[in-house]
Amino acid sequence: MKNYLIFAMVLCAAVAFAAPVAEEQEGPVQVGLWGAADRPMFPDNPDSIGLYADFLLGDIDTDIIFYAPGESGADHPIKLEVAAGTQPDVYLDYMGRTSIFANGRYAHDILPLVGQEVLDQYIPSFLGLMNKGGVQYGLPETAWISTMIVNTTLLEKVGMMDVIADGSWTIAEFVEASRRVTELGDDYYGYVMFSASTGGDYWYLGFIPGFGANLYANNQIALNTPEGLAAMQFYQDFVDEGLGPPGAAALSYAEFIEAYSSGKILATASAPSKAGDPVGQAAFDAGSADEAFTAAVMPFPTAPGVDHAPLALGPDGVMMFNKGYTPSQAAVDVFLALTGYRSQAFRSKQDSRFSSLKALSDARPSDPLFMVGAEILAREGAWDMGVGLKTYGPVRQLVPPMFQAIFTHELTVEEAVARFETEGNEILSRED
Repeated sequence: MKNYLIFAMVLCAAVAFAAPVAEEQEGPVQVGLWGAADRPMFPDNPDSIGLYADFLLGDIDTDIIFYAPGESGADHPIKLEVAAGTQPDVYLDYMGRTSIFANGRYAHDILPLVGQEVLDQYIPSFLGLMNKGGVQYGLPETAWISTMIVNTTLLEKVGMMDVIADGSWTIAEFVEASRRVTELGDDYYGYVMFSASTGGDYWYLGFIPGFGANLYANNQIALNTPEGLAAMQFYQDFVDEGLGPPGAAALSYAEFIEAYSSGKILATASAPSKAGDPVGQAAFDAGSADEAFTAAVMPFPTAPGVDHAPLALGPDGVMMFNKGYTPSQAAVDVFLALTGYRSQAFRSKQDSRFSSLKALSDARPSDPLFMVGAEILAREGAWDMGVGLKTYGPVRQLVPPMFQAIFTHELTVEEAVARFETEGNEILSRED
C-alpha cells in the first residue's frame, strides 16, 4: 500500500511538471548526490558531499545546497522528494534510478541547454543510455564494466592458451576449454552460472550480447528472437553438460565469487581490476586455492556471425529536473561539472571506473589491467541492460526466475523467454 501511495503522489506531481517552462531559475542550485556513499573520497573530506563541494564544484561561483546520500530500494529518497515536490535541480545517481525520471514529464531536454558540441564529447553507446525517443534527458558519468576474467593457469594446463592470443575467443572455443577443464577433477568447471537474485546479474548476463542478442529494444523485451533463444539455450546446455555446477538456479553472488577463488573455475566475470597475479596469489595465501594462479582480462566469447560482444556495465548519470522554470546558467554549470572532465578523471583514477567521455577513454595508462578493460570497452561498446527504462527495477526482477525455470527445466527455453516477454512488456507498457 505504501508503494502504491508513493506512486500515486508521483503521478500527481507529474501534472505540475507538465506545465510550460517559463520563468528563469533564481536562488541557490540544489544538487542531489544519492548513491554518493559509493563514491571515492579525499582523506581530508569526511564524506562524499565534502568531496563534491570542496573539489569538484568548488570553482563554480554560486550557492549550492547538497542533498545527503541515500539508499536504493522502493523508498529511495529521490522518489519521496519527487512525490513531495522538493526534488533537486540537478541529480546524480546510478542510472538505473535516474532513468525513472528521464522523460518529458520530469526532466529537461539537455540538448537546448548545453548544445550538440557537448553531447559530441561523449561515447555514443554511453550517451544512448539516457536518450529516449531521440531526446537526451541527461548525460552519462562513469561506469564499472563487466569483463570476463580468465584463469590462464587452467587454460594453459588444458593446452588452449592460443585461443585467446588475439584478445578474443568464440563460444565454441570457450565451451571446448570448459570441457577440458572439467576433466581435471572434481569441482572443476568452465563458468559458474547463478540466478538467485538480481544482485549479480551483470556477471552472468554477458553471454547474451555475445550471441548478438538484446534484452530490450525500443522499450520492449527483445530477447525473444532467434539470437536471444540461442543464447538462452546455451546457458541451459552449459549447465546440463556439467560445464557449470549443478543447482545453478539456487547459487548466490557470494557462492559465485567463492567458486572462482578456488582456482578451479576457468572464467568468471568482474571488473578488470579483479584480474592479475595478486588475485590468484591472494586466493592461494588464504587457503581457498590449491595453487596460485594467473588471470587475463577478456571480452565475453562470441557466436558464429557475431563480431563483438558489448559489455554490461553499471553506469551513473546526471539529469536536471524540470521544475517549471528555465534552469539558470549556474545550474547548467553545476550539471556539466558533475559529469565533466575533472569529475570523471578523478573517479577513473580513484575508483577504477570507466569514463563516458571520449577524451578519457584511455584514462589511467599506468594500470595495465585498466587499459585492457578500456580497450575492450572502446572496441566492443556498452550493452544496454535496461538501465534507461523507467521500470528497470520491476522488469529486472523477472530475469532470475526466467533463468531458474530454464536451469531446472521447469519450462522450456522458449516458454521461459515467452513468459519473460509477456510479463516484462506488461510492466513496460505502464511507461506510456
